[in-house]
Amino acid sequence: MVDPRIVEVIDAIGVGVRSDGGDLEVTGVTDGAIQLKYTVKPGACRECLLPPEQLSLLLRAALEDEVPEVRELQITLVDDDGGDTPLGG
Repeated sequence: MVDPRIVEVIDAIGVGVRSDGGDLEVTGVTDGAIQLKYTVKPGACRECLLPPEQLSLLLRAALEDEVPEVRELQITLVDDDGGDTPLGG
């Protein structure tokens, strides 16, 4: 079971990600490391979605405040949109 504090942080940031056509999903939590899947869905606003590096910084800051025992964050990008425009512009 995923710590509810982690779910809360991911859900709070995920609202904006989903509104732009993306999605965040926790795929694993082990020994202070969180694995996330960042999916870009077909028709997503590619200019609106954060690049994985910026998303990582945002999530790390939020997790550091709310779940300080998290030491590592791994994000896997799944680009189902197939667009060649980089995320974020």
